Amino acid sequence: MEVYNLTSLYEGFPLVRLVPPFDIIDNGGNNFDINYLMWLMNDPIASKDFFNIIFKVSVGVDVCILIVNDERFDMIHESIQKLISQRYGIVSNVINDMEDWDEVTEIGPRTPAHVYNLDYDMNMNWGKLDKSMNTL
Repeated sequence: MEVYNLTSLYEGFPLVRLVPPFDIIDNGGNNFDINYLMWLMNDPIASKDFFNIIFKVSVGVDVCILIVNDERFDMIHESIQKLISQRYGIVSNVINDMEDWDEVTEIGPRTPAHVYNLDYDMNMNWGKLDKSMNTL
């Protein structure tokens, strides 16, 4: 299992830079998911970090992303969960304590559209990915 830090206060884990600039958060509202997706796909650092994770999950690596339980970041966390679920069919689980491990869902419904989206997005963003992907 690989562990990354998104918004957690824990140190010692690689940071994934998926928190957008504050103007996207402040102007969120009903359009936050769309604005976040556009930023995520167009920011070279964020898209590289995002697709490094998506690639690892797609080849069977378990990935844990640490987050802080803080309402200021809830929109970001929810948007990432919706994106990976709806676009790629990848299930994410929120684990607050050890008891939540019993409820973990590992396999989600994958459709041909999910596989197509994953292939398309990976091909479009492959140039942004670094050589660290060869170390799986």
